[in-house]
Order: sequence, then C-alpha cells, then structure tokens
Amino acid sequence: MSIMDAAEHWRAWLDRYGDDYATDEERRAAYRDFKANLAELTDVFSADDDRGNP
Repeated sequence: MSIMDAAEHWRAWLDRYGDDYATDEERRAAYRDFKANLAELTDVFSADDDRGNP
C-alpha cells in the first residue's frame, strides 16, 4: 500500500463522503473533524502508548 500525500487523501475522502454534505464549507469542516478523530485514534492505539503493558 502506498502512502498518499495530503491532496490525494483529501480527494479520496471527498470521493467517498463528499455527497453526504450540502456545501463545500460542510465538507471542509467534516474533513477537519475526520483528521482530528484519526489523529486521536492513532495516538490512543499506537504502539508507543502500550509501553506499560506486559
């Protein structure tokens, strides 16, 4: 699997979820929320977060 750059990631997200929103402003806000949620989930489930577990 190749790593997407930011523009490719936005385009893929927009292709999949863009029709769920009526305006570009709503799409941009939803994408910001998606990115924030993804970052939080990545932090929570990262291997570095598991240091204290046996």
